[in-house]
Amino acid sequence: MALAMSGCVVTASPDLAKPNPTRPYLMATDPPFPWAVTTIQSIGGLTYLPSQLTFNVISEDLNENLLAVVVLDYQGPAQSSQEGPLPVSEIKVIDPGHLDPAGVANPRRVPISYQIPAGTNLGCHSLTVIATHAFALGFKAIPAELNDVGTLTWWIQLEDPLSPSPANFATCLTLAGAGSDGGITGVAQ
Repeated sequence: MALAMSGCVVTASPDLAKPNPTRPYLMATDPPFPWAVTTIQSIGGLTYLPSQLTFNVISEDLNENLLAVVVLDYQGPAQSSQEGPLPVSEIKVIDPGHLDPAGVANPRRVPISYQIPAGTNLGCHSLTVIATHAFALGFKAIPAELNDVGTLTWWIQLEDPLSPSPANFATCLTLAGAGSDGGITGVAQ
């Protein structure tokens, strides 16, 4: 009885394409949703309770953490030449994500807490999550690389419970001067 075997010997690892890092892509998944205005009432007309936003993020991070922060009334990259946006949260560290060779990823669900500062003017404001792999030196919520940033904006109406005012999405956008870019060029008042 004779046995015949055939096979091959692999002497080196296959040459696989190295993945490229991607900018973070942020998606709203839980209420409050970005297309609605959320009313937040002050406590005694002076302060606001801490709250939370939740979003999903997809990115190829090459084993580098993502960083995220919530800012109030973000005016876009042009704001970086001024004092920078006003952070209303701590920096959130997000574990690295990975895209498979077909570009598919499992979204990571990220909750982030924020606190509206006491004394913030009543009315319509934007809350924007800025996510990046690194912030510029001195922080100021400015990404180190403008091509390595993802943003997601929510709209809020701050009001005194003794004199509530109706808020809607169109009113906020009109007050903010924002266009279809979701507030990148708008200035919230």
